[in-house]
Amino acid sequence: MTERDIIDIAMQPGLPELKLHLRITSSDQDALLLSYLKAAALSAEHHIGRCLLQSKFTYTGSFKPSILLDKINTKFFPIMGTPMVEVDGKKVSDFTVKGRTLTFSEGVTGDRVKIVYVGGGHRIEADIKTAILLTASKYFNNPVDSVETLPSVATNLLGQYRSWGDDDGEQD
Repeated sequence: MTERDIIDIAMQPGLPELKLHLRITSSDQDALLLSYLKAAALSAEHHIGRCLLQSKFTYTGSFKPSILLDKINTKFFPIMGTPMVEVDGKKVSDFTVKGRTLTFSEGVTGDRVKIVYVGGGHRIEADIKTAILLTASKYFNNPVDSVETLPSVATNLLGQYRSWGDDDGEQD
């Protein structure tokens, strides 16, 4: 099981850009606008298959000598920094991460594993930012309307970034 906590609230585009886009000068609706911005960024993530918001992920499961992290979630790569790993509740540092595979040293055994890592937070290109702003604007301008799909212009802007396969951009 994998859980996600978004840690990059100072995302791009940010609240000032959205307020400029909507021509809003007061701060009365900042909390609402931030929630729309986050929802729009998550919609863009789901559409392109890439994590845009830097997040902390926690995986818990059965211990295996080698864990394919792409079985956890393929869109939250690359992993940033060194993951925190526990086996049966004890912190372990005898492992390596190569590509998407976490491999334990021979002496490490156990029943349960917990892996905490940071992923996402990729550089966001200008057209992705624009798609996020357009989607957040749609949420703001139609708060009671059912938003079942991204605005077509946002879909067009995001289309070239859509991930169709398992390649995460790594070079062998």
